[in-house]
Amino acid sequence: MTDQRQDGWSWRERARAWLAAVPETPAGGARAFRVHGTRVVVLGPGRIAGGQAVEGCLLVKGDFSCGPSCRFLGPVYVAGDCEIGKGSELPAIACEGRLVVGPSVKLRGPAVSAGALELRPGARVGGEAASNRKIVLGFHATASACSAPEVATPASPAGAPPAARNEAGRVITFPAPGEPYSRALLKLAGVDLSRLYATEAGYWLYDGELLLRKPIVLRGPLRIDGGLYLPEGSLLEEDIDARGAVWVGGGSVIRANLSSAGDLTLGPGAVFQGDLRSEQMVCLGAGVRGLRPAGPVRVYARGELTLEDGVLVRGRLESGCRVFAAAGAAVAAGLGRAAGEGQRRWNGRP
Repeated sequence: MTDQRQDGWSWRERARAWLAAVPETPAGGARAFRVHGTRVVVLGPGRIAGGQAVEGCLLVKGDFSCGPSCRFLGPVYVAGDCEIGKGSELPAIACEGRLVVGPSVKLRGPAVSAGALELRPGARVGGEAASNRKIVLGFHATASACSAPEVATPASPAGAPPAARNEAGRVITFPAPGEPYSRALLKLAGVDLSRLYATEAGYWLYDGELLLRKPIVLRGPLRIDGGLYLPEGSLLEEDIDARGAVWVGGGSVIRANLSSAGDLTLGPGAVFQGDLRSEQMVCLGAGVRGLRPAGPVRVYARGELTLEDGVLVRGRLESGCRVFAAAGAAVAAGLGRAAGEGQRRWNGRP
């Protein structure tokens, strides 16, 4: 029951059934009983002071909060709103109202809430963080996965990133296989036509790294036997599958699915409406939006999944390592290095 891998929603249902079977708790009182050898403690609404240790599973009828540095030896269920104090430790928690996981709290398993869920700076959730309403990730808060109608990081005090430039005539169309196209324009965009093949399956195959000099509108599916660099203001209307790292410039729009065998980075203000997948790391830059017109989006990283300031994703974020809310300045510096490397690499091509 206290296994960190347990399903938080299953624990919630079990705890609700136990709580419904317990007579009303006297004001300020508590009840304790055992279920298959597990100690269960039932409390009424209230708060416990910091530094306390609670043995067994804790069920609370109403709102609950605790002071800093508390230790819960079993999972916690709260029928109302809940706030866990700074530096506390617990195996898992489920809540019917708003759940606030305080700074530097360590959760070995899941944190689930029927209301909004806030992970404050430095909070660590070893399992899934899930909410029926919204998740807000504070600075350096982490979880193994995040699932909610909205997952967000706070906006930077400096405000939203500037919109990408979109000068008329500077975007080049990358057509679907079989459609007419301008060889001169594709070459101007940075496409080496000797490496581009139209397959019988109806997608483009590019042999090598594709480091584009101009924004594009992609009209046909594209598979790349290497990495991809997309300048800001690009539009992807079809799926891309790359065998190397992918960097998408700020202000770009992704309407299809994008997968990468290497790192996958979305620059500031980019919007994606399909699923993202990386066999290594994913970084969502400042102000990135993940919004599908019908249904949730999904982002998966086998490595770390990093979110900068002001990110909003309607769907599920999952990582083989951790979902991490990073400092805006640190991630921006990383994006700048990636962009600079892309610039150097394409400028060095013959």
